[in-house]
Amino acid sequence: MDIRIINTKNRIEKGLIKAMKETPLIQLRDKEVIAAAEVSSGTFYKYYNDKIDVLNNIENRLYDDFDQCLQKFTKNWTILKFSPNKSRIHGMIDRKAQDFLDYFNENSDILAVLLSSNGDPAVFHKMISMMSSAISKIMMYYYHIYKQEHTLFKKKFEFKLLSLQYSRDILYAFIVWIDNKDSFTTKDVKELIYQSIIFSPYDISKHYF
Repeated sequence: MDIRIINTKNRIEKGLIKAMKETPLIQLRDKEVIAAAEVSSGTFYKYYNDKIDVLNNIENRLYDDFDQCLQKFTKNWTILKFSPNKSRIHGMIDRKAQDFLDYFNENSDILAVLLSSNGDPAVFHKMISMMSSAISKIMMYYYHIYKQEHTLFKKKFEFKLLSLQYSRDILYAFIVWIDNKDSFTTKDVKELIYQSIIFSPYDISKHYF
């Protein structure tokens, strides 16, 4: 693709994110995106049908990159021949969280807007669904090692709820980080993820606050 076209599209995408910082997506009009991108209407509609078309382009790219992180995440956790203990889990999080940290760092400006009250609620739910699917595969893998996967089939609702809870807690750790990079370090992120996996909210509030 011509570099000029790429630059123009990038400009329009950045214009959408810039406009969303001031105006909620649901209220945002194409002309406000065009003004923020500093392009002509003709240029905007040459490449996009409307603001949603721009948004979909941004979000699909985010989902593709997030999926790559999840694939590495799943692979890292399904190469063991045994279920890891707390110490092993802590070490694995410390060593294997970098892909996610890089992803959220590189996309922090965009994600901070999309996940805000001005953004698109579908983004959070989509990312939770994607992560939940990965975590379900990991959990199933460890149950399979000990030939206990039949217990998960008997508890389908509980299994789904647990994978969603893990996904939500892990994702929130990264969201807190991109909103508070000045005071919340990568080490803090990893520790919060570890605590979310190992301890219940009750345990954390009782022993860590």
